[in-house]
Amino acid sequence: MDEQLKQLILERSGGIISTRMAWERATSSALQSGMPEGQLAVLVEHLSGHDVLSSYLDAYASIDVSERGVPFATVWSDLETRIDDSQFSMKSWLNALSVLLRYLKKEGRMCSLSILLGYLSCSAEFAYSKGVSVSLSEVVDEMLKEFGFDG
Repeated sequence: MDEQLKQLILERSGGIISTRMAWERATSSALQSGMPEGQLAVLVEHLSGHDVLSSYLDAYASIDVSERGVPFATVWSDLETRIDDSQFSMKSWLNALSVLLRYLKKEGRMCSLSILLGYLSCSAEFAYSKGVSVSLSEVVDEMLKEFGFDG
């Protein structure tokens, strides 16, 4: 693990040893899954917690059988393309992904990242078409309350 990633983990843990250890477990798992350190650093910096990173990894592992073996770089590229096609930032997308992953965890459900990214894309498109000026997280939260998640 490089020094930048170690520093991010220390910052995110706020000096709490158990939180630091949880971040270290989640990042170690991500690295073992083949996630490049640069992409992992972006996730550690922007995701709301180590539990969300673990859920992100679970979602990646749940990619449809026909998509198994898809490298993180491909999934990351898909995410970046969707972000570029929207008015929302990377941080907004990752925060919205956190909202969606927490919702699914609370419901005891999981699905692939491709489906999750599709839901976020639909939410971003809805916000744009309606001229909504709130965060993508708020849009996703409202979409989940109003329509649920069928993925």
